[in-house]
Amino acid sequence: MKRRLIYGFLALVLTANLIIGARVFLSSAQAAEKDSAYPSLELFSYVMEKVRKDYVDGQNVSYQDLVYAALKGMLNTLDPHSEFMEPESTKSCKTTPKGPLAAWAL
Repeated sequence: MKRRLIYGFLALVLTANLIIGARVFLSSAQAAEKDSAYPSLELFSYVMEKVRKDYVDGQNVSYQDLVYAALKGMLNTLDPHSEFMEPESTKSCKTTPKGPLAAWAL
């Protein structure tokens, strides 16, 4: 009788632990999905395709131009010291910037 009570209590504790662990795991997985880059990249590529297809001069705009413009806009929103430099403009730089004010470049 005492063993049944101990085994029943142990089974109850293990079941509760499993349920709580599953809830914590699922809530952390949902939080990770909200901050995932993939849905945003999917939206970005969809918009880029729409621009190329439906924009008046879409055929005259290259994918590289669109991506560079998006990168420039993204980095300009961070702070006044961050900027995207195209590879051609970085070749003319004789020194590489160092520290927190360094420009982002490919």
